[in-house]
Amino acid sequence: MANLYDTANQLERELRESELFADLTAALKDLQEDTEATELISKHQELMQSLQMKQMTGQEPTEEETAEIQSLIEEAEGNATIKQVSEVELKMNQLMEDINKIITAPLQELYQVEEVEEAEDQE
Repeated sequence: MANLYDTANQLERELRESELFADLTAALKDLQEDTEATELISKHQELMQSLQMKQMTGQEPTEEETAEIQSLIEEAEGNATIKQVSEVELKMNQLMEDINKIITAPLQELYQVEEVEEAEDQE
């Protein structure tokens, strides 16, 4: 079992040393230094929280709130720093999904075999 943990720790080290991780680190640093981008993100988060609270109480967002969130989204999409972070995050998320599929493949196969066997037993 320790070997699996060694492998996981090696994967963690390799992730930290990867070009993609370096790109994400740099993009997040740039984001922290971009006051316009951080303000846009902060406004977006605040408005989304407000809208979620309204929805939890059964209220619908007003047209003004909907227009405001759309405007913030458009501004964020036009911000090069935010766009860069989003692009790198998408790549990182895809990598994590791919790794997860590889790691969980034996379990997926195991359960598929059991489902087939159960289906055959029911026939």
